[in-house]
Amino acid sequence: MDKKMLKELNFNNLLKFNKYKENYTFEDYVKHDNKHPELSKICTLCDDEKVNICKNSKNNKKFKLKTMGHGSMTDDILLAAGYKDEDFTGWKEDDVVFLLENPGPCDPNIYTEFEYNSHKKFPTHQWYFVNHPNRQKYEYSKNPKSFHGKQYGEFFTSVVFTFKLKNMYITDFIKCGMNDDGENNFKHISDYKPECIKNCLEKYFYKEIQLVKPKIIFCLGAVSYNKIKNKYFSEIKKRLEVDKLIVKKLPHPRAHKLSSIQFQYIYYKIIFDGLCESGIISDEDEKKYYEKRGNIKIDEIKQFLNEDGFTMRKQHNNFKSKNK
Repeated sequence: MDKKMLKELNFNNLLKFNKYKENYTFEDYVKHDNKHPELSKICTLCDDEKVNICKNSKNNKKFKLKTMGHGSMTDDILLAAGYKDEDFTGWKEDDVVFLLENPGPCDPNIYTEFEYNSHKKFPTHQWYFVNHPNRQKYEYSKNPKSFHGKQYGEFFTSVVFTFKLKNMYITDFIKCGMNDDGENNFKHISDYKPECIKNCLEKYFYKEIQLVKPKIIFCLGAVSYNKIKNKYFSEIKKRLEVDKLIVKKLPHPRAHKLSSIQFQYIYYKIIFDGLCESGIISDEDEKKYYEKRGNIKIDEIKQFLNEDGFTMRKQHNNFKSKNK
């Protein structure tokens, strides 16, 4: 994973800030009261080409590209959770991508209006997928109820620590969300004009994939999974120059109606199986997992997933000591 170039792509091409010409980091974000600094420019390619509205514009004239996110990685999550210059010996170095479809509704708690090239859009003022570094927020094991849909920061943090993924990258398939003027609804990318999707793939997504070089892509939701697996899979493999690439579908966090424990089990099992299939988790650990799994007792699975690495008790104690 080329972390420097990924930062360049996100914070010099997609979003660019007045104060930082290069090397913008999560630590800079924290120093700026846990919000991004003033923007100097944003990507408006689709707006300039007038492909920023629904392909079915006759009945959806008010829907256009508005919200904007950016990619994040393990390093950002570790800093948010209070870990800097720690010893991560034994963590998995393999590159992994978690992929969502596109930014969602124009929530003022996340997005702020910005005008560039005569186009008004709403880039995120939070560090996307991580949010503000409230360490108590990341104690998912202390309070399992916090591990559920729509809380992406908690979900991705728990994945990083449970599976010890040193090089996880999180991004949207398409970097802009399509919203109406009421800012309450948004469109799926099936409603985007083909030219818009092509622009974003060529300018951002394919470049991200080439910079990360993942062994596996986890798609959150059917839309991103179907696009990757059924339409763009050959092109992605071609750009990566690989014959094999694992793609796994996870239920979308917004849509699930599961208890917190069920949510953890289903997500963790899919992730575990994917990491095994891609060779990131060893055959020995995989065998141990299936031997312990037995009749799939949720509490036992939850215990196993934490016992060899970042244990629940250890995590709680670490956060507790760091917050003193």
